[in-house]
Amino acid sequence: MLKDRKLLVENEITKLTDVAAHMYLDAMVSESTLSQEYHDIRERITDLQHERKMIQLLLDKGHE
Repeated sequence: MLKDRKLLVENEITKLTDVAAHMYLDAMVSESTLSQEYHDIRERITDLQHERKMIQLLLDKGHE
């Protein structure tokens, strides 16, 4: 179960990172400020990265 959750978290990180990168690029090209949505996505990515690390720690300790 943890391995499945880790895979889902990693997929979500990848998806959101792509979205955030495009938002960042669009803001830089248009010389506008980054939206609150961008900052919310970055915060979500950070939360998911933390969750992935916790899952990996549990897996390393033998939990499934």
